[in-house]
Amino acid sequence: MREIKFRAWDNMYQKIVTFPSLAELFKNYETEYKRFELMQYTGLKDMDSTEIYEGDIVKEFHEGKFLKIKWDSHHVAFIASNRWCEWLRGYGNVGSNVCMNCKVVGNIYESSKTLEKVKDE
Repeated sequence: MREIKFRAWDNMYQKIVTFPSLAELFKNYETEYKRFELMQYTGLKDMDSTEIYEGDIVKEFHEGKFLKIKWDSHHVAFIASNRWCEWLRGYGNVGSNVCMNCKVVGNIYESSKTLEKVKDE
């Protein structure tokens, strides 16, 4: 079973924050929902065992591309995408080939230079 976890971008303090429990996260989120941008754990880890969350930017080493992790409600799956391609990854065997060949290199909130590489490719 996939572990359900979240982290959040705190717009007030401009940093990634984690919460000790989902109850604590949602207590804060309910009262200050405009302050936080939630990012869900995909259930995947990169080649260095770093957890991959939506909003992360990964470098895929097979083709050397930078990809952004996002939730796609149409396909009901997390996908890794850049300007030219999308790799669909569902919950079952979620992204096994991407994760073994990728590394988290940043996120969309803190890594503007890396995010530009995603848009340029």
